[in-house]
Amino acid sequence: MIIFLIGNGTAQKIVAFAISAFYGEIVFKFGLIVGLIGIIPHGLIELLGFSFVAYAGQKFKAKTSFVRTLLIGYVMLAIAALIESTLSIYIFQHIF
Repeated sequence: MIIFLIGNGTAQKIVAFAISAFYGEIVFKFGLIVGLIGIIPHGLIELLGFSFVAYAGQKFKAKTSFVRTLLIGYVMLAIAALIESTLSIYIFQHIF
């Protein structure tokens, strides 16, 4: 999250590549449909959370108010983590 807040473009691309590689591994191992079913419930919220944090980083660089945007992103990431640690694990355990 700090990388997205600081706004280092190269580091953000490396993190995005690592996340994409991890999701690709899941889809390759379990198949496209099962992988998407396991990823979509938390993935959309997680992507929006990272986007809010990156936007807060841009506002921080511009010296404008960024706290509310950062808190929204943080809450979205926390919700995505909760979904990922419960629902996604349940889906993968009960499908295979």
